[in-house]
Amino acid sequence: MTLVPEKFDVEEVERKLKELEWEDIGLKENELLENYIHDEIFEKVFYELNEKKLKNLTEREISEVIGQVKDRLKASEDNVLEYLKHGVTLKVRRRDITFILIDFNDISRNIFFYGREIKFKGTLKTSNLTSPYSLTESRWL
Repeated sequence: MTLVPEKFDVEEVERKLKELEWEDIGLKENELLENYIHDEIFEKVFYELNEKKLKNLTEREISEVIGQVKDRLKASEDNVLEYLKHGVTLKVRRRDITFILIDFNDISRNIFFYGREIKFKGTLKTSNLTSPYSLTESRWL
């Protein structure tokens, strides 16, 4: 059996992601990120997806909502999939409001991006294996 350098597989994955309109946002290989949320992209897209729900809130309230959503995502790794599927419900002005993280009806409104061998603060490294978050995906990541 002939071994093929991993580089060719990585380039093929990258090519396929680009065909699917995933973006290369310039993350450097082996870059250490504080967490898996890319703040600038997350905030921009979060606002666009939830514009109608946010339009009557003050800038301070919007910042609080975005901060609470990020905190829930960071604190609840077990619930992230549920949040991605169903949104995050918060009490705002004494009302429960569900904020979406992905638009499943119009996928073009989402941003998906990738990075090579990205590392996250607090992840374990065992020999050549890194955490399952080494591949970065999502609209906010």
